[in-house]
Amino acid sequence: MGHPSLTRRLWLAFLLMAGLTLLSSLIGWFGFRFIAR
Repeated sequence: MGHPSLTRRLWLAFLLMAGLTLLSSLIGWFGFRFIAR
């Protein structure tokens, strides 16, 4: 564990990507429901 900042950056990037994917899927699902109504 010589570079804690590197692992921290990796975790941040991973969480950001997961959050973006979840947000986009939620937005798409809500948009689909709103349009299908």
